[in-house]
Amino acid sequence: ITLFGGSRAQITLKNSLIAEGAGYGMHLPDGAVLGEFANNTFSNNAEAGIKLAADNVRMLDAASIFTSGNGRNIIEVSSSNLPALPGGGEVQWKAFADKTPYRILGQITSATGWKLEPGVT
Repeated sequence: ITLFGGSRAQITLKNSLIAEGAGYGMHLPDGAVLGEFANNTFSNNAEAGIKLAADNVRMLDAASIFTSGNGRNIIEVSSSNLPALPGGGEVQWKAFADKTPYRILGQITSATGWKLEPGVT
């Protein structure tokens, strides 16, 4: 699954299996918007289960599974920006129940507070 079209490209993904892809299971480039995201499994994809821009990482839930036989059992975060949240506050990246690590693929700039939960690798 790949979203194109800037902020008009939006997706909600719940209780889904994304498997057997020849590349990433899901790719959300800078400008794509991840709405609700819960209880998903990424399995047996040739690349990482998911690659996304930094501003969407906060939407990932701790129960989703990213370490089920993918080429790289990681969450890949592309070079991007963490904008300030509407209403303020800090962006929080979760630790995952399956211990999935993050891999940052370039520079992340931040216009807000940025917190990594205990257990984040």
